[in-house]
Amino acid sequence: MRILSWNVNGIRSILNAELNNLIVQYKPDVLCLQETKIDLRVSHELKYRYRREFDSFWHIGGRRGYSGMGLLVSKDYSVSENVAGLQVEEVDVEARVQMVNVAGLRIINAYFPHSHRDLRRLPYKLTFLSEFTRYVARLNRDGGNILIAGDLNIAHMERDLFHFKNNKNNAGFRPEERRWMDEFLESGYVDCFRLFNADSGHYTWWGQTKALRERNVGWRLDYFLASTNLSTRVQRCQHLNAVTGSDHCPVLLDIAFP
Repeated sequence: MRILSWNVNGIRSILNAELNNLIVQYKPDVLCLQETKIDLRVSHELKYRYRREFDSFWHIGGRRGYSGMGLLVSKDYSVSENVAGLQVEEVDVEARVQMVNVAGLRIINAYFPHSHRDLRRLPYKLTFLSEFTRYVARLNRDGGNILIAGDLNIAHMERDLFHFKNNKNNAGFRPEERRWMDEFLESGYVDCFRLFNADSGHYTWWGQTKALRERNVGWRLDYFLASTNLSTRVQRCQHLNAVTGSDHCPVLLDIAFP
C-alpha cells in the first residue's frame, strides 16, 4: 500500500497541476491532505472530480478558508470506518483530525495546531495534544494497526530543523511540544522516516521566502508515525521535496499491508 501525506496550504491553487501530477506520478492508494481550506460546496465538487479513482472523505472546518482535511482512498480498497474529529467539541471545530479504516489499517490524518510566535495558542495546542493521545489510545485498545499521517507542527529533535539553537523556546520546538512527541513515541509508535534516515538536513516545511527552500533552511514538521507492530512492514518513507505548490512537501510511505 502506498500512502502520501501533504499539507497543501489551500487545495484550490494546486488542483489542476501539482496535485494531479502527484497522483499520476506516484499513484497513491491513499492520499492524506491537510489544510485544504475548503467549504462544503467545494468538497462536493472534489468528491465528484475524483469519483472514478477514489472514494474521498472531507472534514470541513468551522471557519471558511481555515484548516480542513481530506482523504482519498483508491477504489481498490474498502473503507470500513470513516470518523471525523476527536469527538471533543473545543478542538473539533477546527477540523484537524479524520480517520479511515482501510483494509484493517486505521489511518489517522492529522493537522496539529501551531502555537504561534507569541505562543498565544500554546494552551490550545497542549489541550489538543492531550485529547489526541486519548483518542489514539481508545483506538488502540484492541491492539489494531494504526498509522498517523500529517503535519504535526512539531520539530522533534535538533536535527529536525536548521536553526535549532535559535528556536529553543519558539513555537514548534517548545520543550512541552517535544516532550509530548517523546512520550507518544515511547507509548508504542515509530517515526517511520527515521527508520531510513538518521541524519540532519531533511525538512518538509520552508518559510514563504523562496530562497529558504532553495537553501534548504527548513523544519521537519510532517510525519508518518506507525504503531510498533507495523514498523517492520514499512518499506520506504521519503520526502518528495521536489514537489512544489505548497510551503510543505509531500511525504511518501510504502508499507507491506495487508
